[in-house]
Amino acid sequence: MFKEVEEIWSNGSAEYDKVIKYQLSDKKAVEHWKKELFDALGRKTNLKVLDIGCGPGFFSIMLWRLGENVTSVDGAEGMIACAKKNLEAEGVSGKVYLADAIKLPDEKEETYDAIVSRDVVWTLYDPEAAFSRWKELLKTGGRIIIYDGNYHYAGNSLKRTLWRYFANVLILFTEKRVRVERKTILNDLPFCKCKRPEKDIELLSNLGFKVLAVEKDEFRCKGLYRLKYGWQSTPFKIIAEKT
Repeated sequence: MFKEVEEIWSNGSAEYDKVIKYQLSDKKAVEHWKKELFDALGRKTNLKVLDIGCGPGFFSIMLWRLGENVTSVDGAEGMIACAKKNLEAEGVSGKVYLADAIKLPDEKEETYDAIVSRDVVWTLYDPEAAFSRWKELLKTGGRIIIYDGNYHYAGNSLKRTLWRYFANVLILFTEKRVRVERKTILNDLPFCKCKRPEKDIELLSNLGFKVLAVEKDEFRCKGLYRLKYGWQSTPFKIIAEKT
């Protein structure tokens, strides 16, 4: 399933690159995410951070701006190509490479102070194996920081369908792009069939993580962002620490 899923994201990389460029041009969004990530990291700089499922590189850029030492990884070739271009434009020469986010065979154990991801965990073909591997890569006291949503779980009601059509019009006018629908094998992914973040908490706790925070991602639950994307899910944040 990994190959099929990553092919979907690779084919959609140009669209997501437009999303990232739009966010980078939004001063309010940039300032929010810089502060949000700084707080989630424990208000520390010069940390070694792994951005998993980096996509076109928005989180990686925010982390570099905060003074963190970032390695960026994604399983989709198209996303990696976009990330390299965006980081180069930012003047960053960090490591950006292609790999399965669950296996990460080239990474060494107890290397990172933190692992971050945004809208990635729901796409994993084996979330439990991913959390286990990520724990191996973290130093003691290191953090997993997840921003995600319970995507594809609620199904399609009339309200959600009408909201989606309205949202696509808003996206066209505000972001100057046509949102592409992807009804594929993504619906069969494990985390599209269970209630989250409850399942995440269960898996992380079973692996010995100390869950520090489970919160609604307030920034993505209000205003224009909610109007454009809120039909998909209620976004949330999880911070867990390796003990």
